[in-house]
Amino acid sequence: MAVGPLRIIKEEDLLLITDESGDIRPELRHWTGLYMADTRFLSRCDLRIEHRRPVLLASSPETEFESTFLLTNNQILRNGYDEIPARTLGVRRRYLIEASVLHEVELTNFHVSALDVLVEIGFDADFVDLFEIRGLTRRKRGHRQADESRRDQLVFSYVGLDGIKRETRIRFRGEPQSIARGTASYLLSLESGERVALQCEIEAIVERPPEAAVDPRRRDRKETTRRSYVSWARGCTEITTDSEFMNRLLDRSARDLRNLITDQAEGIFPMAGLPRFNVPFGRDGIITALQTLALNPDIARGVLRFLANRQGSKVDPWNAEEPGKILHEVRAGEMARLGEIPFQLYYGSIDSTPLFVVLLACTTFWTGDIALFRELEPNLARALEWMEKYGDRDGDGLFEYAGPDSRPGEQYRKGLRNQGWKDSPTAVLCDDGTPADPPVALVEVQAYAYLAYERASCVYRALGELERANDLERHAAQLRDRFHRAYYDPQTRFYALALTGAKRRVTAIASNPAHALWAGIVPVADARFVAERLLQPDLFSGWGIRTLAVGQPGYNPMSYHNGSVWPFDNSIAAAGLKRYGFDEAAHRVIGGVVDASIHFEAQRLPEVYCGFSRDESQLLSAMPGSCSPQAWSAGAAFLFVATLLGIEPDGLRRRVRFRPTLPPRLGELRCSNLRVAGGVLDVVCERKGGRVVLEATRNPDSLEIEVN
Repeated sequence: MAVGPLRIIKEEDLLLITDESGDIRPELRHWTGLYMADTRFLSRCDLRIEHRRPVLLASSPETEFESTFLLTNNQILRNGYDEIPARTLGVRRRYLIEASVLHEVELTNFHVSALDVLVEIGFDADFVDLFEIRGLTRRKRGHRQADESRRDQLVFSYVGLDGIKRETRIRFRGEPQSIARGTASYLLSLESGERVALQCEIEAIVERPPEAAVDPRRRDRKETTRRSYVSWARGCTEITTDSEFMNRLLDRSARDLRNLITDQAEGIFPMAGLPRFNVPFGRDGIITALQTLALNPDIARGVLRFLANRQGSKVDPWNAEEPGKILHEVRAGEMARLGEIPFQLYYGSIDSTPLFVVLLACTTFWTGDIALFRELEPNLARALEWMEKYGDRDGDGLFEYAGPDSRPGEQYRKGLRNQGWKDSPTAVLCDDGTPADPPVALVEVQAYAYLAYERASCVYRALGELERANDLERHAAQLRDRFHRAYYDPQTRFYALALTGAKRRVTAIASNPAHALWAGIVPVADARFVAERLLQPDLFSGWGIRTLAVGQPGYNPMSYHNGSVWPFDNSIAAAGLKRYGFDEAAHRVIGGVVDASIHFEAQRLPEVYCGFSRDESQLLSAMPGSCSPQAWSAGAAFLFVATLLGIEPDGLRRRVRFRPTLPPRLGELRCSNLRVAGGVLDVVCERKGGRVVLEATRNPDSLEIEVN
């Protein structure tokens, strides 16, 4: 049965997913439910009026922690005649997440006379693990305990095979006439024009495991969720342009980031994406933090500390852990706790570790926070040691991974076969369409490692530690030379996607080499050919750069990684193009993605959208199953802003360099409360007389500013 879009709200570790009428009905959409800690705590919450589902009038697609639905009734016949005419009951349904979930159904009688109305709200909780919803089957599950029903309360509970009790508690504000088989029934007598509200509070409770360091339940808040959004906005850079279209995208993206952020013991951390990835991911968190340094550098601080506290300490093939390695993802569900899947702390990522080094160095330059650098310097050292000892598996000076033999359908059980950002099983295909044999050395991973060495070297040089700086600089230079020889194809003047275990090039034309521009590893003499290739019609769809060019083995514009368009991928590509001076090309990429945003509900950039050509159709669709919101898609808008400003901070010397450019459709870009280089700036970038100029309108900390 076809249904409309999901409505998703989240706050901290509570995630609520309904259909567009506000119902939770797994028979329509198996993702609907109330989730916490990778477990579904509510699998049914359906509303009926006189045993019928109400008719949807409208629902809000934009809110992050509150969803509202306007409904009415169909014609209701009793004893064969029209007793309640259609559209005489106004129904306003609302969910609000604070420490728990408030569910409210407000009914108004618009009939000319009084009405007696039966309202039923059915509840259930299946306590399935998120990975069961994603398709894994279990031979054995825990014990669902008997439901508890009182006059004003309904309790579902489950004791998992991990010994942890999980409970859903529903408290009714105003007693129903009856509660039977999970359904609360209300018999209402409404005068003409009378309004009544039915409310309940839904709480998800996890018995705290004995070894847990932090209570998995959502922490109490001293302020309401709504006020916390105001506080978040005040702590961020205020970014505005002379384009309302761009302003809406920036506002939407900032609110989505706040929605995805969850408090951790170490600070704030953006969850990867909803509905599937409401958990911390190493790579996603790092890249989101890099994208949003211009918005709020506190994200970077939280991400760094969270990942540092979970850095690998031993060799464990089951979860791909190695000493010094930065994790891929964290899971808290029953299956992860029991070891049925390897994702409780999973380290199957080849790039999280060098990207951790990049983020620490870039954050140090952005903020001037030497104390943070010194605090995490031991983690930096262990990450660099992992790169040398474990990242380079065969001693050839390049970084490769050899994931488990996890064919499609098995990767959730055994771990990820591909361990770069394109981590689907068929994301790295050879010319004959077969998956590349491991160990696989991805082109962008070499670029990240180069940038890790180069940026860390610059930090140590600025701190006067020249021996360490020179050693890292030498590593960077050696890797740059190896990189070019190994990956550059003189016939295409482009870089290979990867090297196989036999060191054969995977010559597929893909978006990955754009990340090499961002990292600065591409020789200047070859950068123009790379830039031009990225903008060719088979790779650039008009809505952005595709992950894989048209005509390449495995190309499919509706696939996850083989022809689709990822906003985050394009934000890195645009930054790389700008870095090498290809300003117009960067503007084309930014413009394509910004234009694409108008096609999506609430102007929210999804995780990934289809790679169909803009020249062939003005229609655009998110890829089915794409997360929305998604952290590094929301972060893309802010990396676009930093790219247009051409901002290069040096917080260790309290100076900032700008090389501003603006695309033709943008005449002004303003940033207020920009926290950079150990100070605060207000800047205005605008077009004047055919030139783009930038002026600092407020500089209370006397930062040194250079504009090129």
